[in-house]
Amino acid sequence: MLSGIKDIIKLGKGFRIFSPIIVVRLYGGLGNQLFTYAAAKRLSVINSCKLYIDAGSGFIRDHKYKRSYQLSAFEISSPTTNWGALLGFFFTYYRRIIVSIIGKSSTPNKIIIQQRKISFDADLLTLKIRKPVLFEGFWQSEGYFKDIESIIRSDFRFKQSIVSEVLPFTRQIDFTKAVAIHVRHFKDEHHINQGNVNDEYYIRSIVFFQNHIPDAEFWLFSDDPERALLKFKDVKIKCIPISSILKDSNEVKELFIMSQFRNFIISNSTFSWWGAWLSDFSDKKVVAPAEIIDSGEGCWGFEGLLPREWITL
Repeated sequence: MLSGIKDIIKLGKGFRIFSPIIVVRLYGGLGNQLFTYAAAKRLSVINSCKLYIDAGSGFIRDHKYKRSYQLSAFEISSPTTNWGALLGFFFTYYRRIIVSIIGKSSTPNKIIIQQRKISFDADLLTLKIRKPVLFEGFWQSEGYFKDIESIIRSDFRFKQSIVSEVLPFTRQIDFTKAVAIHVRHFKDEHHINQGNVNDEYYIRSIVFFQNHIPDAEFWLFSDDPERALLKFKDVKIKCIPISSILKDSNEVKELFIMSQFRNFIISNSTFSWWGAWLSDFSDKKVVAPAEIIDSGEGCWGFEGLLPREWITL
């Protein structure tokens, strides 16, 4: 309780009640947190206003995945606050009441900015912030921050402690012929394969890289490597689970390693989207699913999701 009060006091010192600031409320997994922050950061930059990160309230009721704030692994300078955690249960219902009254909107007279649609919404780019606002949503498009790409790449530099710990393991990878392949498994209690990309996509993508890199080595990133390897059993490839060299694995460490590649086969996942985007190689090749999945956690293929230079199969 005391730490929550301190957070509120610290946040309050940063602005007057009517000054334009953005409090970005993060929730979801690592990839979604990166998207939300990037869109909010761009909005704060063009409006020359302060950005605060609510790193607590969005995770209070995440009983299914028990996720938490993960952006502390990056060189982000925006201050964090857990002020929402102080209100806990009541904060969630307070939000619901506000949203039920004012609805979802990205207009400047609202105190909560939420996504109106999952596809790219250009209205956000011209939004003027004139008072404190709470910013929410996943905003899954490079279009929301492309014009400040250098700032986002600077903010999303991994902290040296992560780099120093993981970099030695990357020496086992020959990046001249390495391809990062990511397989994410989505499921619910009724349909175990709901939201999963068709297995044929991975086969086509593997063949694509075999044609470009005859001695390609595929490094597998997956929440279930054993199940993922079964997708490739009929294809003769060298496929090595990244977990075989990174024993103490977690999402942040794997994302850093993935970002060191220059060739990618991503899944319908924001995690591998960011792994590919964070790669600094100007000649990188990114293959992404052309499949359209219009609902559920694996939702994919909507307008604005993929950078134009990425290849879809």
